Amino acid sequence: MRVRLNSIRPVASTLSAGLDSSSVTALAAQELKKRNQPLVAYTSVPLYPCQHLFPGKITDEWPLAHEVAKLYDNIEHVPINAEEMTILDGIKKSLEITGEPQHAAINMFWIISMLQNAKARDFGVLLIGHLGNGSFSWNGGTNYVYCLFCKNQWRKGWRALHKYRKNANISFPRSIKSQLLRPLLKPTILRCRNFLHQENNLLYACPQPDFIKRMGLKNKSVILEGIDPLTERDLTIRQTGIIAGFFWPSIQAFHELEVRDPSADVHLVEYCMGVPDDQFFSSEGRRMLIRRAMNGLLPDCVRLNTLHGKQAADGLFRVVDQKSNIDYVLNHMETAAEVRKYVDVDAAKNLWQTVLSGNASSKNIGAFLRSISFANLVFPASSS
Repeated sequence: MRVRLNSIRPVASTLSAGLDSSSVTALAAQELKKRNQPLVAYTSVPLYPCQHLFPGKITDEWPLAHEVAKLYDNIEHVPINAEEMTILDGIKKSLEITGEPQHAAINMFWIISMLQNAKARDFGVLLIGHLGNGSFSWNGGTNYVYCLFCKNQWRKGWRALHKYRKNANISFPRSIKSQLLRPLLKPTILRCRNFLHQENNLLYACPQPDFIKRMGLKNKSVILEGIDPLTERDLTIRQTGIIAGFFWPSIQAFHELEVRDPSADVHLVEYCMGVPDDQFFSSEGRRMLIRRAMNGLLPDCVRLNTLHGKQAADGLFRVVDQKSNIDYVLNHMETAAEVRKYVDVDAAKNLWQTVLSGNASSKNIGAFLRSISFANLVFPASSS
């Protein structure tokens, strides 16, 4: 952490209700306090109430994030509601900066709003914790228990199953179903689902089927059969690094600051990779290495929280607010021959109707916005 705080300009960090960014922020605040320096922590907050859309998830991360900020008197906690920037503005700006459509197109509005605020305040460093899930806050592996039985480690498998059942406070049959039957049958179920609903295989960004066929990707879907924890962890680190690695360099250069990720430190990752899996998965729950390490450094309401946060949870309402602008963009997409070569505009328009009906899932909204983003890359006049 110390080496990532080296800066002649002030330091800021992202702060959510999750373990990764809260741990980074807490440790940074602790170190900066020794130097009598402040830390500004940014938290994205919704403009619209949306808890009913995502039961069992945290849609407003401000309350828990603020509990972290209150522990350290040198933290200035700043909410980012991005009311000055629409989702379309965020997509257009990210295309101008990076020159490529983003997977998380729905998050561009608040990320760029946050960076604009950081640039205006002349911050030199923005700390993030993107690689935490693969390093210090690894959950032990989705199929950890199942893989123990596959390796004939019966005694260890039964102990891990008992720990899971006790922590989840569920019956023994339910734990069998969750930890053994589900990973065993899931690949077969996914194959059947993909075969029966092949149109959903291409939902990612409403691609033109002919384009996908020319690329040799028709009906392609990746099904991981009984993936072991080590492979899952390797994929987590690689995929997170790939997505963030292409995005942050151009974004940070444009906003004249450095985005630094302490959770991606190679020495930290190497150390965490050498820690036995049972230190991450125990009778107390998952991600226990960081939960134990941050005891006393994070409030227990955050350190022991098991609910996941939902970024841009009010995206449905923000998109619907832009109905006239999106209708305009869709009309341009329909008349642009270049766009129709790559984007199935009819599918995008059908998704838009689903969004307007209020029945769209976050997957639907994500696919729709990615199609908008790609169309604006191919034919920038669509975003005029």
